[in-house]
Amino acid sequence: MLKFLVVLTLLTVTACSPEVTREDRIQNVRAYYSFYSEASVSEGQYAFWFEDKLENEDYRLWEKQILFDSEKLEGVLNTPVDTSFQSQFIKLVGDNPSISYAEAVKKIKVNRFYFDKESCPEIAGFADRFKKAQYKKVDPNPPYAILLEQKKVSFHSGEMIVDGKLVGYSNFTTLSSGNLDEPMIREFLELLTVIQACKNQTSDIN
Repeated sequence: MLKFLVVLTLLTVTACSPEVTREDRIQNVRAYYSFYSEASVSEGQYAFWFEDKLENEDYRLWEKQILFDSEKLEGVLNTPVDTSFQSQFIKLVGDNPSISYAEAVKKIKVNRFYFDKESCPEIAGFADRFKKAQYKKVDPNPPYAILLEQKKVSFHSGEMIVDGKLVGYSNFTTLSSGNLDEPMIREFLELLTVIQACKNQTSDIN
């Protein structure tokens, strides 16, 4: 009888719940946007996503994405054009209610800076640094990701140190943190500084 009442209650709630519209999903656009920030990577590749608060502005974000191949020692730094990736995404979905996620991503305007070990030799040591960072102690429950300072690292890993113990992970791992406590994220923030210095140097030469 109790089981029947539970099922009946669920059916009633479902029947009375308003249909989720495209507009509702636009309001929660981060559900779409999160896929863009967690890039798919292959073995030996890493993806880093960093949301930074613009100087002197309380709420506007400016995102940076690094895709890095640790075997070829090359990659790309992606930054938005004119407005943030998120603002562009919200406008695209809002202006085109039927647009697919894949179509929206293709229309986002991006500045791309390509780097390798020749143009930016300082990146050479990071492949080993990332491997070592994977085996440093990791907080299994990292702090809640602060909206204005969200950071994510995606990579392939068979094992990691978690809470002082060697554990197995799925092939694709995404670590998120709102603080600087995660070893992989600390390393990528340093890589970001190196890449930006190379980018500035290239701009000065040109």
